[in-house]
Amino acid sequence: PCRNGGTCNEDSKGDFSCACKPSFTGIYCESQLGVRLCEQSPCRNEGVCIALTDTEYKCECLPGWTGKNCETNFNDCSPNPCIHGGLCIDGINNYTCICDRTGYVSHAVYYSIIRE
Repeated sequence: PCRNGGTCNEDSKGDFSCACKPSFTGIYCESQLGVRLCEQSPCRNEGVCIALTDTEYKCECLPGWTGKNCETNFNDCSPNPCIHGGLCIDGINNYTCICDRTGYVSHAVYYSIIRE
């Protein structure tokens, strides 16, 4: 009778209880913890809401975003990765270097950032 991947345990009297997987609760593991918080879609910029408890959640952010609700663009220009005094333009999970000094190539270079 246990739901959502819960494990059924039977005692010597024939009574049972469910051992619920993380993020689930209830006699039959029928309720997801914090689901109401995630139903409100607190995660921005396509972040994924993970219910932790009835009152807690966390957002898994896409690359380039950070913050509790994935609301902050990670500053890929800090510190400035551009050489020879190039101007760094921050993007989302990337940056562009603008080089305009005499003797240096004057074109934009695009970099994609991979974080682990």
